[in-house]
Amino acid sequence: MGQVIRWPGIGAFFAVIALLIAVGLLWIDTLFENGLEATATEIVGARVELEAASVSLLEQSVELRGLAVANPDRPMTNMLEAERIRFDLAFGPLLWRRLHIDSMVVAGVQLNTPRQESGALEGGRLGERVATSLSGLLPAPTLPRFELPSPAEAVANEQLQTPAAVEALERDIEKKTEHIQESIDRLPDAEDIAAYRERLRALKAKDFDPLALLAKSDEIKSLRADFKADIARIKALRKEISATQTYLRDKLAEVKKMPQADVERIRNKYSLSGDWLEGLTGQIFGRQIAGWVDRGWRWFKTLQPYLGGSGRGGDDAAPPPPARGQGVAVRFAETEPAPEFLIKEMLLSAGDEQRQARVSGELHHLNDQPGAWPHPITFALAGEGIDAVPAFQLDGRIDRRQAVGQDRMTLALQGLKAENLVLSAAPAFPVTIDSGTAQVGAVFSARGREVDLSVDIGIEALSMPAPATGGAEGVADALLRAVAELDAVNFTIGVKGDIEQPQISIDSDLDRLLGDVLKRELARETAAFTQKIEGEVLKKTQGLFAPLNERLGGLEGMLSQVNDKGKVMDGLLDRL
Repeated sequence: MGQVIRWPGIGAFFAVIALLIAVGLLWIDTLFENGLEATATEIVGARVELEAASVSLLEQSVELRGLAVANPDRPMTNMLEAERIRFDLAFGPLLWRRLHIDSMVVAGVQLNTPRQESGALEGGRLGERVATSLSGLLPAPTLPRFELPSPAEAVANEQLQTPAAVEALERDIEKKTEHIQESIDRLPDAEDIAAYRERLRALKAKDFDPLALLAKSDEIKSLRADFKADIARIKALRKEISATQTYLRDKLAEVKKMPQADVERIRNKYSLSGDWLEGLTGQIFGRQIAGWVDRGWRWFKTLQPYLGGSGRGGDDAAPPPPARGQGVAVRFAETEPAPEFLIKEMLLSAGDEQRQARVSGELHHLNDQPGAWPHPITFALAGEGIDAVPAFQLDGRIDRRQAVGQDRMTLALQGLKAENLVLSAAPAFPVTIDSGTAQVGAVFSARGREVDLSVDIGIEALSMPAPATGGAEGVADALLRAVAELDAVNFTIGVKGDIEQPQISIDSDLDRLLGDVLKRELARETAAFTQKIEGEVLKKTQGLFAPLNERLGGLEGMLSQVNDKGKVMDGLLDRL
């Protein structure tokens, strides 16, 4: 029996186990501290450091001291410091490899404190592997430009309507002139008038024969009828010529307006519609403004895997199948399911009596498996008297208990210092807010993958540098001068749609100011462009109207001919 059990081996086994337990008890604080720092650093994407960590197995409690969380965007600044964090561990869940904390107290919180050493990670930020910036989804900023061709090129590429209208009027004049000339040709000519005179002379010869007198009476009636018929035709033709002159003069007046119509048509072709003036703030400043909320957006996306549940619902919520040859971690149904990690309550407080600064907050039901816990995650944080943010309030609810998660958060910042806030970093269009006071209100909601974020930013008491005219010309210079005169401005940032590819909108009362400036600049450039177009069109059309005037003058000569014939016929009738 002694040979089967091998007591020396069993003794050595228990000795090793005892040694490991002793070493674990001696080094558990260090192991816990290093593990916590490494995990938190991976989540944040910047250094997370602890001065000390104390783990008491007998009291089932943990106390952390000197927590410093570096800002991944500003590595020489700690975005959060906490003097002391204490929480009690529930012993029962530990046996099932679960970390449950009934109550956690965080004291001595400070925000935005300076660091002695950079908190940046070697090789870049780990957090960037899951986070996408909103500003990166927007196109590069562009400054509106008025691309107008040379006037000569614009006119050369356009089919002017004036020459065609002149040709049409010439044909009309020719047709009507021919018709009138044909009518004139049918009037009594010199031979006809001579015959009339001869007939009139014969009637005036003295003849006392009764039969001759009777014949003369019939001839007089016939001659008078001929005179009156010709005079009627002359009057009708005179009226027709006058009407034709009026008609053609009106047509000529219309044709003479055609060059200006050509000018306006070309100008309108290169003019910009009102739609072009919409969304100017987003077009010029959109990427920079969206960058103001990038930090919060990145944090939300970075923390997604740690909030429990994907919130996506449907097939996206199911884990992918394992690779061939690999096992599957089977989770059996539990009578009383519980998450592996849970903080039922976290209380946060800090204060500085000299600065009258206070920060307080609470968080409830933070866990990694929402489906195994009956309550959603809720939190609220408020503070006042902080240097950068005189007053703020943040609260929210993250509910991932169902297949499709539903989240909601609100944020309010009051009296935020807006210093050296860049609106445009373009060398030709630099715009920076030197100082100002900002009020920020944000409302965020998410249902599954669909997000809806609205951020209202109002900045008052603006102080902006005078524009550097040396690097800007034309439109840029006009915009710089207009923006520099602002004393207040409001922005609304909207983010809607799929969390990976949302639609982003930027609205601002700047749109109207920028639109007015661009309208004035456009009007100025369009006026100069139009004036040059008029010169080019005039070169092509100024010689077209002289022939028309001459042709219309020919109608006046025709009218004189008709009038002369009318006078002759009237005289003959009077002699009858």
